Amino acid sequence: MKKNLIYLGLLALFFLACTSNDDQEFELKDISDLQTSIQLLEINLSASESVPITYQRHELLQIEGEIYLRSHSKEYITTSLLEKDLNNGLRFVGISCSSRHCSSTTGCVPDPSGKSCSDCHEGDCTKTVTGGGIL
Repeated sequence: MKKNLIYLGLLALFFLACTSNDDQEFELKDISDLQTSIQLLEINLSASESVPITYQRHELLQIEGEIYLRSHSKEYITTSLLEKDLNNGLRFVGISCSSRHCSSTTGCVPDPSGKSCSDCHEGDCTKTVTGGGIL
């Protein structure tokens, strides 16, 4: 009986040791360190669209295994690709895709490679590249 308890205890320790943080949940409070990157994105998009852009709210999304920050202004929705850093935080990769009309989870979203935006059937998807930052 003692032997079975010891084996059961070792088995439990094995499973605990093998648990991964890959499924770590991130919350909106985690974006506070990303304010500089968000402001730079506002400046770049404002310049390319020739209208001032200010984001009012943000949300974290997971689309097909990738983590994104979606930022909402009055007229634009911008989706930015994020990646996990070595400290299990989030890092702004540097590519964002913005649209006035295409706000679905699959349209106008950065490709995981960080090189392009997915198609938007409304045709108004703008790619913005900015410096990365840690979240």
